[in-house]
Amino acid sequence: MKTIEIDDDVFAALEKRVRGFNDTPNTVIRRLLQKSEHSEPKADAQPRQTNGAAANPFTSLVTSPQYLMANAGSRYFQLLAFIHQIHGEEVFSQLTTHKFGGRVYFADNLDAIEKSGTSTNPKPIPGTKFFALSTLSNAAKRKIITDVLRLLRYSPAVIGQVAMTMPDAAVVKSAQFVYPEVNR
Repeated sequence: MKTIEIDDDVFAALEKRVRGFNDTPNTVIRRLLQKSEHSEPKADAQPRQTNGAAANPFTSLVTSPQYLMANAGSRYFQLLAFIHQIHGEEVFSQLTTHKFGGRVYFADNLDAIEKSGTSTNPKPIPGTKFFALSTLSNAAKRKIITDVLRLLRYSPAVIGQVAMTMPDAAVVKSAQFVYPEVNR
């Protein structure tokens, strides 16, 4: 057995997670470790190392033709479905407890979203049992995706790359597209 030192606030957090008289800090830590092993992303969805840097697990999605041809609303729902696919139902269900701006943005039933505000128009997240509020500006969708990825502890680089795929309508209109010349 090893002895470790922990800060008072960490010990207080462990005490809050005690489940019974026989629960010790060691059993609490063991339970938390076992829970985190079950809630980690699936092995095939883990970022791969490329020249010492972790690859973005969202690259295959955000570069796919289906994603690139979609509007911001569809991209938002594709990202949510992909997050569910990577992290699983248990982790995704934890997102339903987070309220952004007092509104419910994700839930496993329509009523929870509808009761949180007006003009909510909840829609199903493809491939999941969850629903998401759909009447959001592109900026709000980008903010929510950014917040969700932060909660899931993605790096700022990954968050930035994903967020950039959801531009505002004004940005899209002002972008100049360059097409290759037909006859070279």
